[in-house]
Amino acid sequence: MDEKLHDEGHSGERRPDATRASMFSSPSDPTEAPSIDPLVALDDARRELVRLGAALRELGTPVLPIHDQLLVMPLIGHLDAARGAHLMDDLLLAIEKHQAAQVILDITGVSVVDTAVANMLIQATRAAKLLGSRCILAGVSGAVSRTLVQLGVDLRQLPSRRDLQDAIAYALRSAGWAIVKTEKEVDWLDEFSEGASSEAT
Repeated sequence: MDEKLHDEGHSGERRPDATRASMFSSPSDPTEAPSIDPLVALDDARRELVRLGAALRELGTPVLPIHDQLLVMPLIGHLDAARGAHLMDDLLLAIEKHQAAQVILDITGVSVVDTAVANMLIQATRAAKLLGSRCILAGVSGAVSRTLVQLGVDLRQLPSRRDLQDAIAYALRSAGWAIVKTEKEVDWLDEFSEGASSEAT
């Protein structure tokens, strides 16, 4: 009888080590999401950025021929050093392919224009000039012009126009072309007077 009571008391005793282990052990619920290693997540994010950067470089920057020996390169988004280098390559290849005499760089869609962007534009202008082509800057807003003046950037060697339409007209005039209307505008006063006189007769 005493031995039985002794065994029951021993079996009901709670060990501190077992209690502490149960507090810090991982849950056995299979539906709970596993913990993510921060280093693994950071490496995955870095790989995704590299993949997106490669996809952006593959898309490149379009260079559009809009007239005889006249190209337009619209620039959109943020321009960094890597994208500026690819932009330079695309520009020079397009000049050689189309034998362009003039290239319009449209920066209307550029989010930030700083010293790096200004230097990239100057380098593109110099490289295009070596191939016998001239660059024209389009889409310079008041905020952009103020920023360039504050930065002390000298863009005198790069002709600029307020928007793409003005830049195209300027480039065509420089090449001896002109946009002329082929249809005469209707003078409604003359039409009305002619109609009235015909009814009177």
